[in-house]
Amino acid sequence: TKIVDATGLDQGDVSTPRDLLKIFTKVTTNTDIKKILGTQKTTVTGVLNKKATKRTVENSNKLLIANNDPSYKVIASKTGYTDEAGATLI
Repeated sequence: TKIVDATGLDQGDVSTPRDLLKIFTKVTTNTDIKKILGTQKTTVTGVLNKKATKRTVENSNKLLIANNDPSYKVIASKTGYTDEAGATLI
């Protein structure tokens, strides 16, 4: 695995499905990160023009949003799309 850019969009980023699974498995052992990845919707407070501002942030990952089937539970996932890789899912 070679990661050039943290966004994962740089063409110099190269990995295998096995390495991506290892990385994702390790990352999701961190309870804070796991909670963030599995959050469907939240409100955050920030500063805009020196004033406290609240914004609602929604996760667009359809696997989390449509997770109403009690036979499985998606706790976190990473989806994406680039022309080079096509649709991806971890």
